[in-house]
Amino acid sequence: MYIVSLLGNESEKRKEYIINSFYIPINLIEFKIDGTDIKSAFEVAKSRLISIINSIEEIDIKVLNKDSLIFTFRNIEDGMKVVYRIYSNIEDEGR
Repeated sequence: MYIVSLLGNESEKRKEYIINSFYIPINLIEFKIDGTDIKSAFEVAKSRLISIINSIEEIDIKVLNKDSLIFTFRNIEDGMKVVYRIYSNIEDEGR
């Protein structure tokens, strides 16, 4: 089991400068997904987030370790950066 968690939404941080700020739907702020490894978990997360991703080809991925990564993309409404983390719930329990 993996957890996908929103780390940042640039549009929301700059809401005083942007007329129509983009807000992440509440069901996409944090959610759990099944996956056999981090790669499969990323594919499932990407399919859940497809409705807010501007361009699949422009997703930046930073692998933190074998069970954790951070990925960044531009949102579909105003093109501002959105950052998510995927990590194993086993990693979370070890804290």
